[in-house]
Amino acid sequence: MITPFQMRMARVALGLSQGAVAKEVGMTTTKIMRLENEVTDGTSGDLKTIKLFFENRGLEFTEGEGVRKHKTYVRYLSGSNGLIDLMEDVCRTAQNGGDVRLYNARPENWLRWVTVDWFKGYTRRMASAAGTFTMHILAEEGNTKLISSGHAVHRWFPKKLFISENESLYVYGDRLGFVTFGPDNVEIQILQSPKFASGVRALFDVAWDYVGIVPPVGEKLEEVDFSEWEGR
Repeated sequence: MITPFQMRMARVALGLSQGAVAKEVGMTTTKIMRLENEVTDGTSGDLKTIKLFFENRGLEFTEGEGVRKHKTYVRYLSGSNGLIDLMEDVCRTAQNGGDVRLYNARPENWLRWVTVDWFKGYTRRMASAAGTFTMHILAEEGNTKLISSGHAVHRWFPKKLFISENESLYVYGDRLGFVTFGPDNVEIQILQSPKFASGVRALFDVAWDYVGIVPPVGEKLEEVDFSEWEGR
């Protein structure tokens, strides 16, 4: 079971405040503080929840109260908050110079789960860091809603080879982000694995170079009609 010392070290390793951890695990900040300072003993369920939270973010707990990062881990997210977490992770990677690849960019999928204002702010932040990374996006042939054109280059993927309207794939840094847009939920799996990310990026780039179709100039963000999603 996780110890108070490991809780503190894990939180610091991820750069999180006690309040941030509390919000994620559904506890009060006071409870997290008391657990970390051994003021109170948590239930086995509480400690298991906290341990799983850290493990889903790539940490593992070793003998002797050790904490270290997994070389490979999978994180599961869902809903609007999960999609925002993924996109913020992509943005941090881009701002640090990590290249980004995205297969299947359909704006309507994203805008069902995030607000228009948040989405516009996100694209502005990505555009402001555009000189530090490259972002290639493969969209379905015929899609002209290329609203990330401020920070990304788009190509079309042939319609006859296109697999699904509701499945998207990010390759960013040492991570893969698998996104499934369902009718009632959006589910995300983030796999952190340098080897897998490198391999999938190489396959993406082959498709980009030899299969991708250069489309006409896409519509810019401010020219897209967001009225369907405004005010949500």
